[in-house]
Amino acid sequence: NNTNIDEIIDKFLSQNELSNKEKFFAHKLREELKKIVKIIKEQQSMGDLNESLYEQKIVVENQNYNLVGKIDKIMYKKDNDKTINPKLEKCEHYESLIDYKTGNADINLKYKDYGLNMQLPIYIYLINHSKLKNIKIAGFYLQKIHLEVPKKENKLLDDKLKENLKLEGYSNKNKDYLRLIDEEFENSSVIKSMKVKNDGDFYYYSKVLSDDEIEELSNFTEQKLNEAAKKILKAEFNINPKKIGKTNKGCQFCKFKDICYMEDYDIIKIEKGDDDDTEETE
Repeated sequence: NNTNIDEIIDKFLSQNELSNKEKFFAHKLREELKKIVKIIKEQQSMGDLNESLYEQKIVVENQNYNLVGKIDKIMYKKDNDKTINPKLEKCEHYESLIDYKTGNADINLKYKDYGLNMQLPIYIYLINHSKLKNIKIAGFYLQKIHLEVPKKENKLLDDKLKENLKLEGYSNKNKDYLRLIDEEFENSSVIKSMKVKNDGDFYYYSKVLSDDEIEELSNFTEQKLNEAAKKILKAEFNINPKKIGKTNKGCQFCKFKDICYMEDYDIIKIEKGDDDDTEETE
C-alpha cells in the first residue's frame, strides 16, 4: 500500500546481523525493489480489483487430512449495486490469485495428470473451499520477482523489468471478468501472452479457461489430493520421478539423490510437447 520501502529495509538491517556480502546485496537491491513495487502498483491500477488480502492462510478440513495453504495475494472486488459492472454475473466476490516467485516455475497444466505444476490449481481448490461463498475467479497467476538487473537486449531496462513482471498463468475467458484485472486486456501489459484478435477471439497462445473448466480443475485437484492422502496413510512412497524431455522434475532439487535406490527404469518419462513454451512472438 503506501508503505515506505526505505523504512522497512533500514529496520531489517538494524535488527539483523548481516555479513558484508549480505549488506552489499541489500543495498544493491533497494532501488530494484522500489521499481518492482512501483510497477506492481501500476498493474493494479489497470484493473478494478480494488481490495486485497496478503499471505492469506486457508485451512480445508477433510475426512482424513487437513490441507493448510497460504496464498501470497488475493485481489478482489465485492459485488454490490453501487460499484459492480451490471454486465457481470451476480456473485459475492470476483478474485485474482497471485503467487510471487523469485525463481523459475512451470505453470503448464498439461502435466497435471502426473501431479506436476499443481500449485495454482491447489490455490483454486483452497479458495473454492474457503469461507468465502459464491466466488468467480478472474485469473490465477505466478508473478516472478526478478531481483536482478535484467539483460539489456534491445529494450530499455525499465521496459524489460515491466515485461518480466507480467502475470503468468491462466485467465477467465469471460471478458467482463478479464477487465477487472486489466481494462486493456486486448493487448495486455499486465498479463503475459494475453492478446485478442480483431474479430474478438483470443490468440492461440493466450491461456484462458471457462468457468466450467476452472471448476473442473478444482474438482480434479481435490481428487489428486485425496489420492495423495490415501497413499501417505498406507505408507506408499514409490520411487517414480517424472522426467519431461531431458529434465528430471522429480529429482531436480532432491537432497538425497546420492543415497536413493532409484534406477533408470523407475523414471516415468513424459514426452515434451511442442506447445510447452509457446508464447507471443513478434
